[in-house]
Amino acid sequence: MVVGKGLIGKAFDDYSNFDEVLIYCSGVSNSTSVSMAEYDRELELLEQNIRKHPEKKFIYFSTCSIYDPSMNESTYVKHKLSIENYIQHHVKQYNIFRLSNLVGATSNNFTITNYLYHSILHQTPIEIWQNAYRNLIDIDDVHLVVKYILEQNLFTNQLINIANVNSYNVLDIVKSIEKFLGMKGIYNIVNKGADFKIPLDDTLPVYKKLGLQFEENYLSNMLIKYFSR
Repeated sequence: MVVGKGLIGKAFDDYSNFDEVLIYCSGVSNSTSVSMAEYDRELELLEQNIRKHPEKKFIYFSTCSIYDPSMNESTYVKHKLSIENYIQHHVKQYNIFRLSNLVGATSNNFTITNYLYHSILHQTPIEIWQNAYRNLIDIDDVHLVVKYILEQNLFTNQLINIANVNSYNVLDIVKSIEKFLGMKGIYNIVNKGADFKIPLDDTLPVYKKLGLQFEENYLSNMLIKYFSR
């Protein structure tokens, strides 16, 4: 069973008729939102699904932004942590997957790659934090890892990070998109931001088992895969 029709929901469509688990993918898509009404709606729908399907293993997607010093005090991150805590205290069996920045075929302009791509393409001026880093991962790789974990019944009732083993400087992401588009963006570089580490001790053995590699051209391959016109 899958709840949600966004990027993650579509990626896990193969679980739509799978009765043993509930893949919960419905939530606030804009991590900069401060609308409590949006967050309250997510919590209400989540509570309803937990009460309605107590027999199912509950799969929730949280965020690796809790490790980012520029994000960990945001309304979005605090909400995600609150949801994690609720699941841990109200669900018999669950997996909570903290994800980094997803890249995939989506019309959601709040994803970092969509935002930068369309800003450069349409020559919209933006501000770039020269010291900021973002961790980008292909939604198909997330699906691959989650599917393996569920099939092997790993990490039940645990919090697990799924992220790229490498993070990218935001300016380097911009330059990669500029190269892909063959055009320069309009942006102002400011001395802000910081690097951060995402613990992957639990998931690295899974990556190895699956032969999942984050090679040097991983970012450029994602741009070709999802943004070729």
